[in-house]
Amino acid sequence: MPNFKPGEDVDDNNPLPVVIADGMSTAYSAIDAIGYQQLTSVQLQQVQHLSPPAGAMRAYVQNNGGSNVRWRDDGTAPTVSIGMRIENGDDHTFTGDLTLPAFKDEGANAVLDISYYG
Repeated sequence: MPNFKPGEDVDDNNPLPVVIADGMSTAYSAIDAIGYQQLTSVQLQQVQHLSPPAGAMRAYVQNNGGSNVRWRDDGTAPTVSIGMRIENGDDHTFTGDLTLPAFKDEGANAVLDISYYG
C-alpha cells in the first residue's frame, strides 16, 4: 500500500491514513483507570465540577440518572437552559484541564458517573 503524501490529492495511489477505534476497548486500552467519582441529583441541583485525581488526563462522564445535564468548560456556570447537554443515558469524554467542566441538572434526577484515566 502506498504511503500518504501530504499536499497531494487523496486517491487510490495516495490513500488518507485512517485509524478505526471500537469505543473504549481500543481508545482506553493504552491508559490506566485511576479514579471514579459520582455526582448525585442532590449535588447537581447546584453547579458541580469534576474532582480528578492526580495524573488524570481523561474523564469519561456518563449520565445514568433520569434527567439531562448541562455543562460548560469556559469558566461560566451552566444553567438549566444554557450549556452543552448530556442527555439521560448519554456520555461524553473530557480531556485537557479536567477541573474546568461544570455541570448542572436540568431537572431533579441526573446522576453522573465519572471514570478518570491517566
